[in-house]
Order: sequence, then structure tokens, then C-alpha cells
Amino acid sequence: MSMIMSVTEPYKKLVDVYKKNGPLGLPYSDFTTFYNKLSKVHEPFDKIHLIRDVIPLIAVQESLEAGGLRILDVGCGNGSHMSLMAEKYPRSQFTGIDIAEAAIQKAKSRRNESTGAAFENLEFQVMGASQMDSSWTDSFDLVLIFDACHDQMRPDLCLREIHRVLKSDGRFAMLEITGTSSIYKDKQMFGQAAITPYSFSVLHCLPIASNSEDALGLGTAWGQVRAESMLREAGFSKVDVVETPFFPLNVLYISYK
Repeated sequence: MSMIMSVTEPYKKLVDVYKKNGPLGLPYSDFTTFYNKLSKVHEPFDKIHLIRDVIPLIAVQESLEAGGLRILDVGCGNGSHMSLMAEKYPRSQFTGIDIAEAAIQKAKSRRNESTGAAFENLEFQVMGASQMDSSWTDSFDLVLIFDACHDQMRPDLCLREIHRVLKSDGRFAMLEITGTSSIYKDKQMFGQAAITPYSFSVLHCLPIASNSEDALGLGTAWGQVRAESMLREAGFSKVDVVETPFFPLNVLYISYK
């Protein structure tokens, strides 16, 4: 219940967004309380499943342990994923970017839980995903994005940038909400459980993803058909769709140049 209350915190602004002559959308900063609560829900699951389950699915565990890799987390939030990986794989270098300054401030305050020391192989930057550092072309062995593509205003540009910064032999792993890209088929497949992603989409993801004149406004339930199509349009030659039973509402897209 507290999660629902936090996502409706900017209620009056949400009402205005859905008016015919209202604003285009809302900024991330209107949902700070929601993001804080969401991270408290996700982090315990991340600690259990990220290293044990997600990394083996991407098939990069041995390479990470050997070291020398550069890993980028797009839309890193408060840095939970990158800090877990930086601690587990000290021989590789990790970078997290996010457009939200408050989230990056929290990310930069993270410490190695084993030693209490600052990380030497981890950095965070305030940066938009649709226009990353121009010097990053062909720089990263692995790019990750966790539930942070569907609510971007221009996810197509984000995916093109990820393709640009990824090395030719690298891989891109995108964890996203599962779905068919069809409201009717989602209801058939998931029953009443389909209500959850559509509800959060109306209250959060669509307002966020519509906040510019050129926004695509896809929202939470953009689904597998749109996701695969957009990945291929971004330049990826191969896209594998992998089930994640430990995250039943999600699916993992692993893409290659």
C-alpha cells in the first residue's frame, strides 16, 4: 500500500498531465519518494539474485572474475547493482549513469560492504542515456539496464547509444517487464496480474516517458514485440529472450552487435 501511496504523491500534477491541454508529462524529481521505496523493495532481491542468477544467464561470470572488463549500467539509480558487482568482481571496472542527480549522489556515497572502504573500480556520473559521452564509442564489454528503458522519453535513442558504446564482441543485457505489446493478449496471458504493470504505467512510467515534444511514451507495458523490434532497429544483429523465474514479472533481453 505504501508503494501505491508514494507513486501517487504528485496526484494533482498527474491529473493535470492527463488533461487535454495539460503539461506533456512529469520529471523524475516528482517521484523521489517512490524511487526510495522502490529501491528498498528491490535491493534485497538484487543481493540474492544478481550475482547468483542474472550474471550466469548473461554468460559473463568467468570473464568478470578474470578481470579487465568495462561494465556500464544505464539508469543505475542509487547504484545498488554496480556496487554489488564492483565488490564481487574487483578486477573489472564499473560505471553507472543516471539522469537523476539525487540518485547519483546516493550512489557515490556507497561503500564496499566487506571492507567499508570506497570503491576503486566504480564510478557514477549524471548523464542522460540518449546522449552519452562521445568518447565512449566501442568502450564497454557489457552494458546493463534494469527496468529503466521503458520509461525513457526516447528509448530508441538510448538503445542506439548503447549499441555505439558497446564493443564489437560485447553484449547488452536488458531486464524489462514482461508483456506481449498487446493489451488484449496481456489480459489473456496474465489474467488479473496484468493490472499491475498497466497501473504503474498510468501513474508513473507514461507521465515520465511523455515529458517532451518528441517523446515516444511507451510506458511499462511496451512488451516483447516492441522491445525486440527497437533493439534490432538500434543495430543489434542478435537478440535472445531469456525467462527469469526468480523475477516472474520480468524478462531478460541479451543482445549482440
